[in-house]
Amino acid sequence: MDRRRPGRWRLGAVPDRAYANRVTVDSQGRIFAINAKGELRVFIWNTATNNWVNGAGVSLGTNWLMYNSITAAGDGVLYARTPAGALFRYEYSFADNRWLQIAEPIGTGWQMFSEIFSPGADILYARGSSISTGPVLRWYKRDDTTDTWAPLAADGAGKVVGYGWTTELHVSADPSACGLVK
Repeated sequence: MDRRRPGRWRLGAVPDRAYANRVTVDSQGRIFAINAKGELRVFIWNTATNNWVNGAGVSLGTNWLMYNSITAAGDGVLYARTPAGALFRYEYSFADNRWLQIAEPIGTGWQMFSEIFSPGADILYARGSSISTGPVLRWYKRDDTTDTWAPLAADGAGKVVGYGWTTELHVSADPSACGLVK
């Protein structure tokens, strides 16, 4: 990370494209990244001091190299995907400095997506799966009360909300754009 300017990676800071989907930002602006040693590190920018809280990041755990993708989907909420397509949910409490949920199995088949991103509130968008009309964008919403997804499409996957979504190089959403209203 370039410590002088938030949101800017130094040239060479990300070793190769394999790490492109191993960096994400949660709804509070925290940057999560899996490094080459397999550590999940979090980087927090202090707007009052205009500096990183810890420029090297804080380790939240090891053995994260098993995941080829992480997606923040709320305050401390992470989804992690294995190359085989298994998806797991994690939730970290920064107030308590501990994991509230570790590797909750969410489902399989997620390898069909080239990218997973989120606007927050436990909503996932997944792009790149195909149906008869071609590549699509799918919408998923986790129901906290039942630990299940909101009603799915007839094919058992997320609702199709767009078509032709494999041509974009990278897609993201404002991670603080969506919040859970109780």
